[in-house]
Amino acid sequence: MYKEKDYMDEMTNALVESAQDLIEELVSLLLNEAAMPVKIATTFVKTAVSFKEAFFWKKFSRLLEGGDLSEEERAKFYGKLEDENEEKKRENARRIIQIIDSAETEKKMDFIVNATFSFVYSYIDKTTYFRICNVINDTLQEDLEFLQRNYTEEGGLRYGDEVQGLIRQGLMEKMGPQWHKISEEIDFPDSYKFTALAKYVDKYALSNSDFERYPELFHGGNTIGNPNF
Repeated sequence: MYKEKDYMDEMTNALVESAQDLIEELVSLLLNEAAMPVKIATTFVKTAVSFKEAFFWKKFSRLLEGGDLSEEERAKFYGKLEDENEEKKRENARRIIQIIDSAETEKKMDFIVNATFSFVYSYIDKTTYFRICNVINDTLQEDLEFLQRNYTEEGGLRYGDEVQGLIRQGLMEKMGPQWHKISEEIDFPDSYKFTALAKYVDKYALSNSDFERYPELFHGGNTIGNPNF
């Protein structure tokens, strides 16, 4: 007897297979192995079934032809995703698709595009690129804008909500010796500084078009990334 559970299992398997097929088509598109299939265009552009899918395609297309990267820059991007292992190359593409999907705002996508420029021009390696992109997605946008607005190597910032958020992501830490005992009566100022990771995120994603702050960067992202106050 055909049971409802069997029907649900079949439907679930079909949905999973369909999603997997679509992901692989996106991987081929990202790796410049194929032109945009009609099915993808129909799914994401003409008949998107949700705002989430439409928003994803808008973000994803920024790394494709006609997006933020020039033809030469896209070719460099594809080249940097190359790997001796074919499956590893495709895994890198899947990771980028996941990063794009996780970018919850246009501003975060601006920062990811800027990090992609830094990766294309060899300012950062592949591991650092993925690390920066994941930090961007895991951090509140307002905290990233606070970092962009206030970054300094000297530190001396007072505690606040943004500081706490950045501490949680490993982007700020308390100044002063960390090894003293709580019982010791030593007057340490309640001030915080940005970590080395915070400099990487700011330099190669948030402010890589700020040539006054980073004059050594000749190729900045084409999205300036000024926070909206």
